[in-house]
Amino acid sequence: MDEFAKLLHPDRILTDSEKLLVDSIRKDIEIPSADALMCKTIPQSDIYK
Repeated sequence: MDEFAKLLHPDRILTDSEKLLVDSIRKDIEIPSADALMCKTIPQSDIYK
């Protein structure tokens, strides 16, 4: 998971093989449906800012 997140860094330029890997993972995960319940986790250190 950490390696996938590193591939998605906005400043990173992907190689052709990395692009294929990212596309493959995205197709396997699929897009959530419109009625999917989503959750965002906020670190405790950010709660009282």
